[in-house]
Amino acid sequence: EDQAQKQHELTAARRLLRRRQQDLKVAETTDGDIDAHLHQLLAQARTAGLISAGDEFDSREALLDALREAVRFPPPATGEEPSHTERTAALQERRTQLRAELGDISEQRQFLIRQEAAEDSYTQVVQRGISRLHAVDLIPAGTSPRAEDTACPLCGSNLPQPDHTVEDMRQTLNDLRGQLTSVRTVRPRREQTLRELADQADTAREELRGVEGALNSLAELEADRNRFRAQAEEQAFLRGRIDAHLSQLPDTGDAYEGSLLQLRAAAAFAQAQVDDLEAELDTESMQDRLDHALNYIS
Repeated sequence: EDQAQKQHELTAARRLLRRRQQDLKVAETTDGDIDAHLHQLLAQARTAGLISAGDEFDSREALLDALREAVRFPPPATGEEPSHTERTAALQERRTQLRAELGDISEQRQFLIRQEAAEDSYTQVVQRGISRLHAVDLIPAGTSPRAEDTACPLCGSNLPQPDHTVEDMRQTLNDLRGQLTSVRTVRPRREQTLRELADQADTAREELRGVEGALNSLAELEADRNRFRAQAEEQAFLRGRIDAHLSQLPDTGDAYEGSLLQLRAAAAFAQAQVDDLEAELDTESMQDRLDHALNYIS
């Protein structure tokens, strides 16, 4: 009867031990989840710049203090900055104008260069004509034959048809010389125009480089401002998330640590009771078997 009572006590002690162990397991799992979530928030806060990457925390309370400080982290100043939209639009319009000007200048220069090439070719033709008629200057004035004469004025041979008069050839020679003089007169003005167009192109290119540089600077400023705005929004979102989590977190101070210790102690005490009862039952069972053997021998 005494052994049956102890067996009943052992069953009850084992049942109590399982409850204590289950309670302890739930508490320790919850405690581990709290640590994991806190370290996850810590990693996010470091990435967002709310907590310095070099800070280390040797306790949960220190980590909680750091997260609370991150919630109070002052948001970056987002003062109203002047919009660069109008400035950017004006620069883009000026860039379009400069590119159009450079296109016009290029077309004018190409036209003048083609004209110069054509005049060079024409000058060569005129010079050859002058060379052919240059001998007319050797004929004395007043010796020009009549238009109906068929004799060559130079050698006296008969011509199949009347030749041009010397005066006609001299007039043609003078006309060619006049044309050549006109071409040579125009050439310096054209070269001057080409130089002016080259200077205008250099000026336009220099201004265009300045406009492009200003547009690139404005684009970088806008990109920096967008990154700054995105970072501020990310930090604000994360501060709210940390604050919400901390507000739902159970008290993890001394009372919380004490409850864990109590659960561990209760589980250890229940285990000790089971061990003691099992040892007593084992001892009594062994004694019973020994008595039974002695009785059998006697």
